[in-house]
Amino acid sequence: MTLIATSEITFDDMFPGNPAGPKIVTVSGDRQNGAHISIVKFPPGSVSPLHTHSNEAEGVVVSGVMSHWHEGETQASAKALPAGSYFKEPAMLRHVTACAAGSECVAVIIQKSKWDGKPVEQPKTAPR
Repeated sequence: MTLIATSEITFDDMFPGNPAGPKIVTVSGDRQNGAHISIVKFPPGSVSPLHTHSNEAEGVVVSGVMSHWHEGETQASAKALPAGSYFKEPAMLRHVTACAAGSECVAVIIQKSKWDGKPVEQPKTAPR
């Protein structure tokens, strides 16, 4: 039996060098190399850049209200996912993840392969 109390959890910056950004902790497995279950926290009102993950991810929202939308959609059209909601993101789907204003979002992420997040390079605009 594995039991981990909240007080025993230390979150890491999901993106090193961005301490104000999302946090992650792995509670089972090894997210750097393979299958894992991790808990992620997003600051209230945060919106990620457009990005992809190399591997499929599934998750359950524990608290807050999250939303995800893929390239070509907008935040306004995204489905609100309150606590208890489930989501599944296919590998390489260009998408955005957001946490509604008002409270931190916490989700449990389950992946059968390692975790990564790769920002999608945005086209450069011509100088004016």
